[in-house]
Amino acid sequence: MPQSQPQSKTVFVTTGATVTFPGLLRTVLNQQFIKTLKDLGYNKLKVQYGKEKDALDLFQSLIVHTLGLQLNEVLHTDGVLIEGIPFSNDVQQEIINSELVISHSGTGSILDSLRLKKKLIVVVNDALMDNHQLEIAQEFENGGYLLKCDKPDVDALIDILKEIQTTQLTELPLPKEDTLKTILESL
Repeated sequence: MPQSQPQSKTVFVTTGATVTFPGLLRTVLNQQFIKTLKDLGYNKLKVQYGKEKDALDLFQSLIVHTLGLQLNEVLHTDGVLIEGIPFSNDVQQEIINSELVISHSGTGSILDSLRLKKKLIVVVNDALMDNHQLEIAQEFENGGYLLKCDKPDVDALIDILKEIQTTQLTELPLPKEDTLKTILESL
């Protein structure tokens, strides 16, 4: 009797489509983080590293120098397949195909994941000047919609990764259809 292939359990990481978040790349392309993914039953890590000029170079450098993999082979370490993409025209399909999303804390990425009812961890880009991402992430976390990591740190993200496995998050409510009409009528 042929053995069935194990079901893919994927983590999708998005650093943002336009501005790459190097700290998040360094955090998830780390042997300790990947081992934790494997220990938790994940077998695929898909990373959208962004379209910036240096994004591909950083992704490849981390694959080679941090994980010790060769770029001419299937990127597979500790039982986890690693795939990198610069950008996806269909990021919603990437999210749908994942069990967990780890994202920068941009509003678009947050809403895409929550609308698709995916567990979400946001990592705040603490290198930004005004740190608006921290405020956004805090509000969503206060509502119980996601878990946040205050900065790109391997140990902190691993702790949150373990925590989210048993955390019951709140579903994002559907938007009210008459909100725009109400706003316009009040003007």
